[in-house]
Amino acid sequence: MGKTEIAIKVVERLWSDDDLTNRFPDGIIFYSFYGKGKGEPEKAFEHILECFGDKPGSALKENAMSVLARRQTLLILDGTECTDNLQTVLDVMGRSCGVLITTQRRLHIRGVPVEIKPLSLEQATKILQAYAGRYADNEEAIRRIYTLVDGLTLAFDLIGRYLRSQDGQEDIVEYLTWLEEQPLEALEFGEHRRASIPILIERSVSHVSAAAESILSLFGILAFEYVQRQVLVEAFATKESKLRKPLAQLVDYGLLLRQSNLYKVHHALVHAYAEERMRAPDEAVASLAAYYEHFVDERSRFGQQGFPYLATERPHILAVINGCATRSQWEMVMSLVDAIDTYLDIQGYWIDRATVLQTGLVAARTSKERQVEGVFLGSLGTTYVYLGAYSTAIRHFEQALAIARESGDRRSEGNRLNNLAGSHLYLSQYQKATQYYEQALAIARETGDRETEGNCLGNLGNIHFGLSQFRQAIEYHQQALIIHREMGNRRGEGAVLGNLGNAYANLGQAEKAIEYHQQALAIAREIGNRRAEGISLVNLGLAHADLRQYHKALEYYEQAMTIQREIGDRRSECAALGNLGSACAELGQHQEAIEYYKQALDVALEIVDRESVLTCLQSIRRVYSKLGKASEAIAIYHRALQYLADHNE
Repeated sequence: MGKTEIAIKVVERLWSDDDLTNRFPDGIIFYSFYGKGKGEPEKAFEHILECFGDKPGSALKENAMSVLARRQTLLILDGTECTDNLQTVLDVMGRSCGVLITTQRRLHIRGVPVEIKPLSLEQATKILQAYAGRYADNEEAIRRIYTLVDGLTLAFDLIGRYLRSQDGQEDIVEYLTWLEEQPLEALEFGEHRRASIPILIERSVSHVSAAAESILSLFGILAFEYVQRQVLVEAFATKESKLRKPLAQLVDYGLLLRQSNLYKVHHALVHAYAEERMRAPDEAVASLAAYYEHFVDERSRFGQQGFPYLATERPHILAVINGCATRSQWEMVMSLVDAIDTYLDIQGYWIDRATVLQTGLVAARTSKERQVEGVFLGSLGTTYVYLGAYSTAIRHFEQALAIARESGDRRSEGNRLNNLAGSHLYLSQYQKATQYYEQALAIARETGDRETEGNCLGNLGNIHFGLSQFRQAIEYHQQALIIHREMGNRRGEGAVLGNLGNAYANLGQAEKAIEYHQQALAIAREIGNRRAEGISLVNLGLAHADLRQYHKALEYYEQAMTIQREIGDRRSECAALGNLGSACAELGQHQEAIEYYKQALDVALEIVDRESVLTCLQSIRRVYSKLGKASEAIAIYHRALQYLADHNE
């Protein structure tokens, strides 16, 4: 304990001497594994992406690797003893990056290990006396305490603050007497640190007011991040003035840190204590969940303008969902999951979305809320579609469909059939997709569900597009466009405009296609739909390529690929890479074309997109043929044949 401060001091010193600014011009990323719970190392990858202004999504490792490959960055990884996946995180580091690790465990990794020794007795004495003054003037007592707690920095911090807060009611000798009654002597050397800190924390907690203890317990429900004082005011349904004294008490005892109106647990071990050994009042947790539900609803109304506020509080909201689930407060779980779901979806936090929806699903099943269960199953299915896990998506949609039919909910039945059809469409199973869409369309018209009707019409247009029946596709998309505009469904309107653009492009009307794609792009940016923005940029690139404006096409493809890697849209990323290859090939940049095609091939194989695999192989073969590299072209040809044989085609 104290490693983090030392690491920061080292970096500050090197930075001020320009040693680090020259070597790492892209800056420093600090990431702590403390208090993150499950989800490692994905949370680390997500943090890296967000530090560079990128949105997370699926394929977090690949995206983080791509971002760091072209940068010179120093990554500080703090508290790596809390993860068993450190090497996975280190694997994303680019050759020009550096890493500084702090850990309580010895690690068998390359680098220069520096063992941080515990505080010396002299240093420990200074810390104690800086806080406790005359209440810590017994050298023998200090020496004995030093032995019991292994000279740990946090221990002396807590003891010194405790004695100062007691203001003469207890001195260092009395504290030692109490400490010697604890079972530390029976432990082996080295085990003291794990046992001593919770004991010292408990001693401090036992002397704060009941109000202060309740506040600290609530921090165990929240994430290990700074919390606004107003959040605590809402949770305890009290005036801000009534919280000032207990909060100040927790700061005085060294249990909380304060920055203006922000508070954070002092150390990860204090957070773990609050999370594992304290129970926040049920009414405070309920109020906290209600506050965040209202907060999400209010900010979501502002769309993209409200998203930065949600991003700040997202770690706490996810932590509260988990905390409520741990307490079996299922109603709160379902309400919060429902509130945050749209934000996570639109912003591309699909890993988080899948996690909270799974928690919501447990809540719904435990509460026997079959309709809510169906909703969460449907949303999970959609999330797995975005993650490229189509078989898993279909399984969730089928369960959701069964619930809709069981309850006689025709509207939900139509929606689930539409979802199922979409999954089969992604797999190019047009006949099965058509059957589901036609069933869904009939139910939507029967129930007056105009939104699902519009979605079905648009998707039937997509099927005709896939069958190269472009004029029929346009007819369906035009019908869908009328409905989406009538409903004010901007997301649906943008999708249909993009599909119309694609249909006109395939009819050779590139200028008209560009008009539709520009409209779709404007809507995607207006509502903050990053996935749709990436798709529109690809489509614009294709349309300009049709006009032989390849440099312009490259610009759009590159913008699209950046977004698709940010959000983890692997299918669209594959298409963008292939298109970049095609544009380079047209410009005579054959080596660059091959490189892009190979990247696209890797993605296609990863997401098991058979059509794209064959397209990539054929594209690589064509470029090798143009370069007169017959042996390479033949090798690619045989690879395609082998792929077909392996997949029984």
